[in-house]
Amino acid sequence: MCLVADYSTVTCQTISPDDEYYAASSDNGNITVERLDNFKSAHHQLSKQAFLGNDGLPVSSLTSTDRFLIAGCTGMVKAWRWSDVTCPDRKPSWIIPLGNGSISVNWIDVIEQTDMKACLVVGCGDCNIYIYDLETRQLLNILSGHTNYVHCVGATGESCGVSLVSGGEDGAVRSWDIRRNNPEVFSFLPYTESALSRPNLGRFISSVCTAGDWVVVGGGPAASLWNLSTRTMRSKLPPDDGAVFATKIVEDKIYVGGQNPRLHMSNFGGELCNSVESSSSCVYTLEVSVSRDLFLSAGASSTIDIYSLKDHVLMKSFKIKSKS
Repeated sequence: MCLVADYSTVTCQTISPDDEYYAASSDNGNITVERLDNFKSAHHQLSKQAFLGNDGLPVSSLTSTDRFLIAGCTGMVKAWRWSDVTCPDRKPSWIIPLGNGSISVNWIDVIEQTDMKACLVVGCGDCNIYIYDLETRQLLNILSGHTNYVHCVGATGESCGVSLVSGGEDGAVRSWDIRRNNPEVFSFLPYTESALSRPNLGRFISSVCTAGDWVVVGGGPAASLWNLSTRTMRSKLPPDDGAVFATKIVEDKIYVGGQNPRLHMSNFGGELCNSVESSSSCVYTLEVSVSRDLFLSAGASSTIDIYSLKDHVLMKSFKIKSKS
């Protein structure tokens, strides 16, 4: 094992649902795995198990279930059992191929609804969103509507009759109910809002996150909070500068990261509550464990910052490893 170069990019992170494991991936496809217990110890040496998740090519998105660590790779989705990820001879438990193997997988998420089986949602560079049965890996549906590649998707937990929300290069935010024959529910264009529009950055939407009736979106337009029930914007969110690449709703706070060396936290009214310095000049991914009081940030460097979720104090930083 060796440290990846300082100029490497951490593209994505995930935490297992039981808050036992953490995983992050770099732009060369290395996936680093660590036990969350080790982050809270001031003296414990991080093991930083690492393996090649995509044969040297970027892993663009990670998500997880109780059983699997799931990675979005070019032309495919791969999954490993959490129980196997620290084993030297780990192999994928399953692989879902997409198209001819060249479709970019930009974002993946898992939908668990009360009246249907768990589904894997895959947002891709061919403008489509693919829905798979997570148990059988059979393709259930293809959601079409974006006119340019899909950057991000986020499950909503069935709020307001919406299963998931997506954002794309076309500047549209679309909401979907995958139980319907005509699945698109409604859409909106943040860049058409004068308070959000930043033509110099573009109209693309690169981050969506949801909590109950609320969805936070951002990209070229400034970050903003919208209500799925009223289908209206509640507030513009800080910061004013830089494209937005990562958002997260945690209880009554909203976290925003992007082309800015600081992470910004605001309330639902858009008032800035706090900001903290990041090791990365551009933040691409945020992850949270409420039960462990952990907030993790990473982006345009090989360093991952670990903060206390309660008081936002930096607890430690570490560099991800590569498989030698």
